Amino acid sequence: MLKKYTAGVAVPKIDELKRIAYIEARNEVGGHRPDYVYKNNRKISLDTCNTTGELLIKSLKELAKQYLQFRDKKIFIINERFSKWQETLCRTTPLPLITSAIKNNNNFSDYSPEEVKETLKENLRKTALPYPYLPLLEKLKNDNGVYELHIHLNGSTEMDVMWQEMLKKPMDFYNCIREGENKEIVREQYLQVDEDIDENILFQYLHLARKLRVLLVGAIENDDKKVDINSEKLKRLMNVFDYNDVVDIHPRINWLEHPVESLPGEFFERGTSILEQESYFIIKSLEIVEECEINAQCLHVYLLIQNLVNKFMVQQVNQFGFDQFQKITLNEHRELLEKKNYTKRFRQFEGMHGQTLDFIEGRFAPKKEALKVIELLHKITEDYKKYFKNATPSNEDTEETESFRKMILGLVGHFIKMHESVKHDSSPILHICRYYYNRKKYRREAEILAYLYKTIPFIKDYLNGFDAASNELHTPPEVFAPIYRYLKRRGFTNFTFHCGEDYVHLLSGIRSVYESVKFLELEPQNRIGHGTAVGICPELWIERAGEKIAIAQGEWLDNLICSYYILMQSPDFQHEANRISHEMSTYFNKIYNNSDSDPIPFNTSLLVEAWLLRYLDPVIACDEYKLNNKLKEIFLFEHIEWDIINEKKKENLQAFNLFKKYHSHKIILEYNEIIEVRSDYLSAEVMYYLQEEVLKLINSKSIAIESLPTSNVRISYYHNHYEHHIYRWLTGKWKDRQGERPIVVLGSDDPGIFGTSVQNEYAHVYELLKEKGMPERQVYQMLKEMNDHSRAYAFCPEGS
Repeated sequence: MLKKYTAGVAVPKIDELKRIAYIEARNEVGGHRPDYVYKNNRKISLDTCNTTGELLIKSLKELAKQYLQFRDKKIFIINERFSKWQETLCRTTPLPLITSAIKNNNNFSDYSPEEVKETLKENLRKTALPYPYLPLLEKLKNDNGVYELHIHLNGSTEMDVMWQEMLKKPMDFYNCIREGENKEIVREQYLQVDEDIDENILFQYLHLARKLRVLLVGAIENDDKKVDINSEKLKRLMNVFDYNDVVDIHPRINWLEHPVESLPGEFFERGTSILEQESYFIIKSLEIVEECEINAQCLHVYLLIQNLVNKFMVQQVNQFGFDQFQKITLNEHRELLEKKNYTKRFRQFEGMHGQTLDFIEGRFAPKKEALKVIELLHKITEDYKKYFKNATPSNEDTEETESFRKMILGLVGHFIKMHESVKHDSSPILHICRYYYNRKKYRREAEILAYLYKTIPFIKDYLNGFDAASNELHTPPEVFAPIYRYLKRRGFTNFTFHCGEDYVHLLSGIRSVYESVKFLELEPQNRIGHGTAVGICPELWIERAGEKIAIAQGEWLDNLICSYYILMQSPDFQHEANRISHEMSTYFNKIYNNSDSDPIPFNTSLLVEAWLLRYLDPVIACDEYKLNNKLKEIFLFEHIEWDIINEKKKENLQAFNLFKKYHSHKIILEYNEIIEVRSDYLSAEVMYYLQEEVLKLINSKSIAIESLPTSNVRISYYHNHYEHHIYRWLTGKWKDRQGERPIVVLGSDDPGIFGTSVQNEYAHVYELLKEKGMPERQVYQMLKEMNDHSRAYAFCPEGS
């Protein structure tokens, strides 16, 4: 629809807008119903609209009515529509819908300016992300306080706030997104959204939105309530593909402020949030669009541009997998605000109504230079102190002070999983081992954090643990095993690890979780992040993954090894283990004996033992000079690793040599050859058993799983929250069986990208358990238990 306005041709008429609305409604749900369903719905909702203004007002009103309700003057999501609301946030930002709900609330037209101000403040002072009103959940939050144990500080700012920052500084935004334009994955995202859009066109759209907003504010201020532009100039202004600056926009406007601040009177006071200001702008704009077509067109295009930008910053319902998520994190659209202002984010985390967060564990990415780490952590912690100072009531005797809940901040450094830095189809001369340069990078970052923790007091006050995040297809757990050991030797005990979140084959995900626990030597009080692969229903995965899976043959061999190792320990699965052993032999020979003049005999036990050695540090193990000479100048850390390696070498020299061969340049080339396998190579029944065995291992070590429902729904194979595996984890139920119940804690992951909050994640779990038929009191106890686990497993600062 936006293209119809901005292509430099005639502005679309009302009938054309209705047709486009029908087509877009059909496409949004994949067109799974006959045309008459959508056309009849359009007749009910839109056929009475004769102008663009009427269409706009009614569309916003109907959407708001579907999803939002009031309790007193507070906005909440309608409980039964909560899951659909989450999907709607992928297509539009919540603020226009909230504003429409406020404007159409009973007696709003009779509100005094002070009542309007209070209503906006009540609902939009901190965030535009509402949640459902669930009385028992409200009791839980107020009585116990909520612990948020998995949130990435970059990726958390909600879209409505990002939008305001873009309009304030479009050139700064443009300079940021230019940084991402040459990344292949980002180019893919632009093509996905619209093949005619690039960063230059997006920049022009932002300029257009900014000018349209100023024009509308001018119309609000004008006596005739019309924008200062005729239809011909408007058409030229909107032509972003052949841009001409044809309108003299208010020379007195301060572009760094919201233009509604220029309106007469003193409606906005110091401390009014940008969300309140934007909502007031939309309210006043909706008052002037019904009778003036040009006003309506300006507001319509403004909102359409906002929704276009939303597609680049919020993961869409049809964008599955971590690669889609990573397009958002790498396009640099969030960089403008998220690198410099954390105070607003802390306020956002509190939630729309009240403050029920006791603790938030924020993730940050370490830097390779100590000074940059200090600058980053100083900025985060100083902004937190500003937030805390402003959030704390000033009068010690007030009732507000007595009920004030502190939100404590803890920080977790997460290493970024990356592709191997060396192209393995190049010369092998400098090759030492797999992920050699990545390992060096992570080691350097760990050394910096360990040193700063010891020497800089404010970092010691906040830095509470370590993680490794980003695309797990890029870097396996084994790479981080020496890094975690290094940190443990320096006194750190709090570790978590992203795994089983996204996977080529379900067996790959199950193996990833298993290797994370074993190779990283996770201990009680430690956690794993996501773990979807040991929760998702195997039948559901097989159905949605498709019959055949393209996978690297080395990855498939590793899956077979891990599955064989687990199944061999059960007398019930010996037949499956023997079948796997035969398949292992085939791929072992393809990879390890493809061109060797001196082939290695296949031995299942040897292959398993070599796989179990992958927690060793190959930077030392594969460097013969260091290994044979034990140089005095190498670090104490490497001396300790050297001792571990030599002990394993003495225990089983053949396995150790096969481990080294796994790291060789030639084997890596064979390893990465793509093959095709069946998704149901192992039956759902067998894969369920493998999941349960990994969960049993997790429980035996008292490790918790960080569950992130909305993130999992967007990235994994789920169609909605009701399919999420957290029901299985909380109850242990799968079909007619009683299985393992892991310790589960809750987080929101990247609330800005997924349009959520930890409050909403609790609400999603609440609704899921109710949908499964669980009595409400039992639901409450389940959620309380989960929150108690969060409190027990939090990486809290000392003394908090």
